[in-house]
Amino acid sequence: MSDQHPERQATTPELAARATVLLPLLRRYFLNRTDRVAILAPWGKPCPVEVVGSLDGLLLGHLLGDAAPEAEVKYTNTGGSGTLNGRFRVGSYAPSLDDRTRLLCLDFDGPGHSNALADPLDAATKARDASVEVGLPVYLERSGGGQDWHIWCFFERPIPAGKTQELGRSLAPKGALLANGQTADASANRGIEVFPKQKSRNSGFGNFVWLACRMGWTSYRQVEPRCFGGPRSGGCSR
Repeated sequence: MSDQHPERQATTPELAARATVLLPLLRRYFLNRTDRVAILAPWGKPCPVEVVGSLDGLLLGHLLGDAAPEAEVKYTNTGGSGTLNGRFRVGSYAPSLDDRTRLLCLDFDGPGHSNALADPLDAATKARDASVEVGLPVYLERSGGGQDWHIWCFFERPIPAGKTQELGRSLAPKGALLANGQTADASANRGIEVFPKQKSRNSGFGNFVWLACRMGWTSYRQVEPRCFGGPRSGGCSR
């Protein structure tokens, strides 16, 4: 995915003001667990890490990019273990340690995915409209270099991951077509992916979803603070 999006460069005071608002929102709504998070590692792959020092420092790198100080994390993988310093894209693992989740995310895959939808925005809009019809506040986010769309739903209290999956699948539009002419299937995460993908983490990390509001990505300017406490109809600009 490309993060090259022409837009006016925000000034340092603007970035600081936006981070002040967005940082507590990421903590409150997106993080199912804080003992481990995912980062986009320098070798180009997602990697589970333990934060060294302040979690807020790591999240600032996600929000502000080069305008933030570097953060330090610890990792362990098949190649060994070590520490990394930098400003990273951050993801949240789900479910939590007790198999609950603070959020539901429907990911509508666009061009570049093996199961790309023929019209991801249309499918996402139908899911949003279905949610509004039942009185469920959800929020539409453009992501994936402008090709994918997310529907986010946040819960006042974490709920069992299995119930969240059922809710997500019920909101996904039936009959949405893939670019290859086949039918999308949210229950199989084909074209429409439902997060969390697991009912239980089974002593592992579960699955992760990238946080919104990444500096330099479409989501950074498409998902504003109003989306996490705004109208029930859930409106991010399309």
